[in-house]
Amino acid sequence: MNEEKNTEFEKSIVLALSQSNKELDRLKDMLIATSDCFDDGEDVDGLQNITDHLIPGIDALASFCNTINVNLNEVLDDDLKESLNNIIQEFSKMMKTLEEETENGDLTEIGDILRFDFTDIIDSLKELFPQVKKQLETK
Repeated sequence: MNEEKNTEFEKSIVLALSQSNKELDRLKDMLIATSDCFDDGEDVDGLQNITDHLIPGIDALASFCNTINVNLNEVLDDDLKESLNNIIQEFSKMMKTLEEETENGDLTEIGDILRFDFTDIIDSLKELFPQVKKQLETK
């Protein structure tokens, strides 16, 4: 029974990974649009986007990465595990920096973090997720 649960879990992860590019693109577009708000002096809209859309989206994505990391640790090869761990650490670091810059009121830095740092993480995941999916499908 436990083996059945693992197989079903892996299938659900493969399905989610299959659909991840669309969601990653949507999140990346929102990161850039929010950064644009700060560039255009629409700071209130930018901060509202962070609160309403980006924080929940980034938290969900980080949680998904953690779920893969914790539950599929035995399945993934060492390179994929290392890449995933690095991305998870980068997520944590960027969320802390975003919080600090928000407290400091440095909206230009917030925009840069969103546009460059978080979009780099998204781009890394767009490369990593297909590799994880492929490994799960071929195991």
